[in-house]
Amino acid sequence: MRQPASRVGALAVLASACGVALATVGDPGVNRKYGDMPGMPVTATSPAGCQSLCAAAPDCVAWVSDPGATQCWLKNTVMPSNQDASFVSGVMNTSLAEPAFLELPLGSLRPHGWMRDWLETQRQGLFGHLQDFWADIENSTWIGGTADGGLHERTPYWLNGMIAVAYLLEDSTMMGVVDDYVDAILARQQPDGWLGPDDSSLGGDAYWARFPLMLALIQYAQFNPSAADRVLNATHAHVRAMQMRMYAVPLGDSWSGARFMDGMLAVQWLLEHDPRGNGQALWDTAELLRTQGFDWETYFTQNLPHGPVPPSQATLLNHGVNVGQALKSGAVKYRHSRDPLDADAARLGQANVFRYHGLPHGVFGSDEHLGGSMPSRGTELCTVVETAFSMSELFRILGDVGFADRAERIVLNALNGELTPSMWAHQYLQQTNQRAADIESVHVWATDGPDAILFGLAPNYGCCTANGPQGLPKFVNRAIFGTADGGVAVAQLTPLAAEISAELLSHWRGGRVGPAPFLPPVRGAPGNVVVNVSGSFPFSDNVTISVTGAPAGMPLHIRIPTWAADARYTVDGGAPQGPPPAGAMLVVPAGAAGEVTVELATRPRIAIETGFNGAASVYRGALMYALPIKESVRVLNRYYGNSTDMAFQNASGWQFALQVDESQPEQSLRFSSRGPVPGVQPWAPDTMPLSIAATVRSLPTWGLELNSSAPPPPSPLVCEGDDLAALRGSAWPCGQPEQVSLVPYAATNLRIGALPWTRP
Repeated sequence: MRQPASRVGALAVLASACGVALATVGDPGVNRKYGDMPGMPVTATSPAGCQSLCAAAPDCVAWVSDPGATQCWLKNTVMPSNQDASFVSGVMNTSLAEPAFLELPLGSLRPHGWMRDWLETQRQGLFGHLQDFWADIENSTWIGGTADGGLHERTPYWLNGMIAVAYLLEDSTMMGVVDDYVDAILARQQPDGWLGPDDSSLGGDAYWARFPLMLALIQYAQFNPSAADRVLNATHAHVRAMQMRMYAVPLGDSWSGARFMDGMLAVQWLLEHDPRGNGQALWDTAELLRTQGFDWETYFTQNLPHGPVPPSQATLLNHGVNVGQALKSGAVKYRHSRDPLDADAARLGQANVFRYHGLPHGVFGSDEHLGGSMPSRGTELCTVVETAFSMSELFRILGDVGFADRAERIVLNALNGELTPSMWAHQYLQQTNQRAADIESVHVWATDGPDAILFGLAPNYGCCTANGPQGLPKFVNRAIFGTADGGVAVAQLTPLAAEISAELLSHWRGGRVGPAPFLPPVRGAPGNVVVNVSGSFPFSDNVTISVTGAPAGMPLHIRIPTWAADARYTVDGGAPQGPPPAGAMLVVPAGAAGEVTVELATRPRIAIETGFNGAASVYRGALMYALPIKESVRVLNRYYGNSTDMAFQNASGWQFALQVDESQPEQSLRFSSRGPVPGVQPWAPDTMPLSIAATVRSLPTWGLELNSSAPPPPSPLVCEGDDLAALRGSAWPCGQPEQVSLVPYAATNLRIGALPWTRP
């Protein structure tokens, strides 16, 4: 549905006030040199006339008009753009490549059950109170204060997560807080449209903080329809100011150059949902971001380090958070370039990162820079949330189920592994094998400070305090999508619901002509399609997915995780079917009445994955299990509310080898479940309902290295006195077998998640 003309008029008024022209044909003040067809220039009295000549010429892909001289240059190559006030230029195809799955307007989805409780815990914890006491948010330069200096990224980071938290929970208090921040930011928009402080002294770095800000404002416009015009007017004006500035001050070797793809995502959203007759300028801005940004595809596919990066070689290219964000770079570029090689590079690039640096919890070693896969190397919280979002975006754009699988693994394991159950404290770095969380002047992580593994307000550096909130709400908002065949796709199996308006469904089923509607549906309105995912997955194995109000035969696509190879399902109470293809989308049509209910039994099996030195990590379905370590806690500092800095030391042993038959792990490992208790935080160690009984043997000579657990001994290891000891020639002193309980990784503060192992 095209936006009302009043919106275009409103943008024209603001653009004029900012000294920015709004075009309906071409991009004024922008030229494209070279790439001319033979016989140029030709005569055209207007940009529209020049565009028409290009449309009539079979090989013409772009055009440039000089209205003052009535000249027109037709182009057979899309050349880079440059600023020149005398010209108006355009590209004939400014549409984006279709993504595999289609976004729902934010506000269409609502978490329920334990997922809503988890989001509520985030709201009531540290992230939901930063505005009350943490200077970089409370006294931010974005709202007229003096804090959040340097790159000015912290308030945009925080809004990029907490806007969604406020509106997903319909929390009136938090909604009021984010409303005030958005109002204050827009009130300070500069005359040329630039949002935020005058960062001209930062050079290419100045653009970076505006990328998460634009993503935050786009979320706000969807959640809060009454503010959509005002917010999107301001966003369009800022994009124009950014475009003009980028001609004079390119991104360069900067944080902006490394993270350009987030700026592209924001601009692509405007182009696809709210172009306001300004599509060419939006396309040109996205093109500038693409061409001025880092070449991540070459880096990931040809130049990626295969091991830890030494501090002397640390760069923006091997910075862990940059890598996490850039994993989606090729896919975002593909939508703009339409070049399948960009999509292929995205697939190969992420595979390489996890091949050489992957860790069992789903992310990769990056303690501040790429750190390899040794399980005592750290992973930054910012890297966790950025990688999770990149995986969800890769799934949305390219459609590979493995990306949604990895997003699931990250959010259900690594995310909470870096937070206390109350979410009042977080680490800067988590370790898979985390035997303590204390101040370490000598440490295994390469470039971060001695307090990087503490739990607290802002250990090591405050970026993760501000950026952490985006992880969970973005997972929720990327859980259900539309599909090109006019159906819906359930990407994540956690409890939530979505409501899809008849208008949006008609847009999907009508070939998606014109901008996609982006405002959320009126709940309960006639013609709405309701999708409900119920159950308590991953705390139970069964998921019920129901659709009501759909057109007859509307396809329902359901992700069958790669780990669910033995799954079964029923449709509308019929006979069990399956297994469905694991690692693919199951498609079930709605019935004649527009309804369908699918009961999915995931039936996960216990699995062992081996990593660094052959160390074993234990999984059952979406969850990774670890050996918990009892802890003694020392409070170092107290702040507002329940915010503290805490050091944890181990109060129980951690040096153990798992005794397991790797070919038949369920013969050695026994799963048990007490079932989740409604209203009880399931991730807390004392209330976690799941465990796996295991046999371990102590390894007293497995020691420390740089104050962390040393690399796990190569496995499978042989214990002294075992039958194979004499044949192997080397053996480890091991204790007698003893029974322990492994618990989900996300329910631990201290743990061993990558265990050496020996056969029974």
